[in-house]
Amino acid sequence: MRLEGKSFDFQAIVGSPEVLCISEGPYYKYVNGVKTDQVEGVAYTCVLPKLGYERVVVKVPGHSPVITNEQLSEPVLMTFESAICKFYRDRSGDYQLSCKADKAIVVNRGVAKS
Repeated sequence: MRLEGKSFDFQAIVGSPEVLCISEGPYYKYVNGVKTDQVEGVAYTCVLPKLGYERVVVKVPGHSPVITNEQLSEPVLMTFESAICKFYRDRSGDYQLSCKADKAIVVNRGVAKS
């Protein structure tokens, strides 16, 4: 079975509807594999407690950040509305995960206590 091009539910892949956001920033439009100056939306870098704190980037097109890097002195618990994941192969042939959502939602701030 080929995983490329198939969409998967975010919660089913990451093991939980909530993740810890550690940073945010813009992501840009690419045309024919070349990055442009056009901002497409916000990319949230998150860690996944249920998967050994692996990192994933969730892109939310066309929105302003719901939290800024200045507010992320500690990881913030977030969830994403209508989030899906797709697998793709990078240049070395390894599988990578790409995630997109319609909306980012801050659940709770300052929850990263172990």
